[in-house]
Amino acid sequence: MSFDLARFFSDRLFLEKFRSTLEILYLFVNSAPNALSLKDLESATNRCRAEIVDACTALIDVGLIAARGPTQNVWQLLSSPGSLTLEDVYKCVEIQYKIGLAPGAGTNFHLFKPEPSAITEIDTLMIEVLFNTHQLLLKYFREVYLIRLRPASLQAVFPQFAFVKKGHKLHHLAERSPEKSGISSH
Repeated sequence: MSFDLARFFSDRLFLEKFRSTLEILYLFVNSAPNALSLKDLESATNRCRAEIVDACTALIDVGLIAARGPTQNVWQLLSSPGSLTLEDVYKCVEIQYKIGLAPGAGTNFHLFKPEPSAITEIDTLMIEVLFNTHQLLLKYFREVYLIRLRPASLQAVFPQFAFVKKGHKLHHLAERSPEKSGISSH
């Protein structure tokens, strides 16, 4: 599994799927070892049935919950509540997202509009995740010095920045003819 940071921050649908799956898994964690029904999840989240079923299907696919009882609309947490992380939530959302993007696949997911109320624990956790991710990126950005970039690697990635040093001046390779720059056409 690879983490797509750009999608996480820029795709509203993906981020809302993450939030809804987190909210549903959070309910399973807090009710463990008791099972939860579709009706329980609907009343606790105010989300539509189809969206809850999609999230629970993804949670089943990664082995976090299992169907219980005579109907398939009752689920129970399989993992230890203390072992679950946001990575587990991310895996579930990846599954939901890929299924939703499959050709011809319909989606039961809609942007959720919660009732105006106080900030929930889920909102607080999401804010904390986004803030910590931002801080971590800034930390790594501060630790990567541009001096580590070698001219050859920089030229390979960004040909528009291909410069050569001649004396105390930098000359852009595009301004030079192939003969003068030492670039052969073979």
